[in-house]
Amino acid sequence: MLMLTGFMDETGHSEDPTLHFAGMAGFVAPLERWREFERFWQPTLDSYGLKKPFHMKDFAHSVQEFKDWKNDEGRRKELFGKLIEIIKKTEAKPIGVVVSIEAYNSLT
Repeated sequence: MLMLTGFMDETGHSEDPTLHFAGMAGFVAPLERWREFERFWQPTLDSYGLKKPFHMKDFAHSVQEFKDWKNDEGRRKELFGKLIEIIKKTEAKPIGVVVSIEAYNSLT
């Protein structure tokens, strides 16, 4: 039997009255692949002096632990490239969904 493990993150929150859609996206792969992933992910973050977990929203907006990276595009591209390569080596499959909050709330 194939056992898959997934890592996901949500976008939006159903309690937000201004929100019309909520979503979830992530990757799934066999557990052994995630063990391989962990062998490289955290050491890569450590080599840049970063804490776990990595938050793309912070990286993308140069906030939190990335606030001093704002003017260092080379460093940003280098880290991002390394992280993408680690994900690719995992051969994880991307999955995602977006749900209409209105449609969801109309369900019985």
